[in-house]
Amino acid sequence: MTDKKKLRDERDIVDIDLDLIEEELELDLEPEDDEIPVKKAVDKQESKPVNVKRRTADTDMLDPEDSGNSKKRKLPKFWMGVGIYAGVLLVLAIAFLIYTYNCLVKYENAQPGNVVNNYLKTFESKVKDKSIGEEMTLPTGASKYESSDAYMTKYLAQFEGDKAYSSKKNPGSYSTETPVYDIYAGDDVVAHITLNAKGTKTIFAILTIMDWEIKSIEPVCNNETYNYVIKTLDNYTVKINDVAVGKDESTGTPKENPDFKYVSEYVDMPKIVEYKVEGFVNEPTIKVYDGNNNEVACQTDSSGNITALGTPVGAAVPQERSELALEMAKMWSNFTTRDLTGGKYGLDTIRKYLIKDSYYWKMATDYAGGVDITFVSAHTLKPNPYSNVKVSDYVAYGENCFSCHIYFDKAMHLTKTGATVVETVNSTFYFVKYDDSDDGVNNPHWAIVDMIATTE
Repeated sequence: MTDKKKLRDERDIVDIDLDLIEEELELDLEPEDDEIPVKKAVDKQESKPVNVKRRTADTDMLDPEDSGNSKKRKLPKFWMGVGIYAGVLLVLAIAFLIYTYNCLVKYENAQPGNVVNNYLKTFESKVKDKSIGEEMTLPTGASKYESSDAYMTKYLAQFEGDKAYSSKKNPGSYSTETPVYDIYAGDDVVAHITLNAKGTKTIFAILTIMDWEIKSIEPVCNNETYNYVIKTLDNYTVKINDVAVGKDESTGTPKENPDFKYVSEYVDMPKIVEYKVEGFVNEPTIKVYDGNNNEVACQTDSSGNITALGTPVGAAVPQERSELALEMAKMWSNFTTRDLTGGKYGLDTIRKYLIKDSYYWKMATDYAGGVDITFVSAHTLKPNPYSNVKVSDYVAYGENCFSCHIYFDKAMHLTKTGATVVETVNSTFYFVKYDDSDDGVNNPHWAIVDMIATTE
């Protein structure tokens, strides 16, 4: 019905428009002074009220009622835009807050202490099912020289009962890239965890976090175990339960042996190395051997630390070198007591057994030219003055160097009083075969380069 009414109204408007045009044309044909209004008969539609709209510039404008309806139609679009804008801002704000929260959570979780704390549940679980040993770096004693099962049995025994697990940074850890944390079971430290920074990430544009991984877990066994520090020479071999200790297991850098201070000026001498072995459930057998596979005597202190810098056990001195060493030792003793023949109290004689410009060469020169030698009491050597002679503890440091321990008593008869005085030589002598001439000919000779007195 509505569509039909609309169509009828539009037809009426068109008919009225045509009548108006026709009326205007007729009026234009009438004389101007006899203007007579002509009333045009209309058809039956004339009795119907018709709203005539003139299509002029003035009548094209909307009436007030239509203008109000237009404004009402525009207002909802404005508020709809405001609502959409506010909704977008709200979504962005929520997204920003979520992102900020996630960044802070990541930053907090990336702290090394929290990384360790997050691992505690895994650690506790593996302790309960006794599989924690699979993730641990066991002490060398437990991993190489005896059964690891024996060590783990003793280690896990300390977790008996309900204990709270916690962690704390090791007080001796100062590295920022490999920090060390202690794991506690109750009040006892049961493990050391070392972290490693694999890399860094930047979050929130200004926060830098580390990407951590667990580098190693070392057990701390509070039940009694055997631990050792072994000090020996780098050309010696250490064996624990008949298993050789590798050279790469030494700690620190090899150090010069103070006993070789003067010897090392002429030949390459072995250095002192230390081996640290820990975590033995049972007391091991530790032996040290020299380069010739001779066992070396070991000294053990009150802490159980072992030193093996001495000579092979029961090492016999070759006859030729024993006689050579004893002869030079007697020469040096006779020089100090003014019993050598030759100029300058026997200086020229003793120099044959020393290296030119060496420490003992200079010592002999100063002694012969000083006043101390003049205070030696007048005496003579008794017949067969040497007694209790012993040459032992032979150690060869290659073809051109060896040492041995020399002991003898030398009896002297004092001229003025007739008393007998005994001088005792009790020292380790070091001998080197060296060419100290400048004649261009290689003619080395054996010489004393050091003497270390034995103290009881």
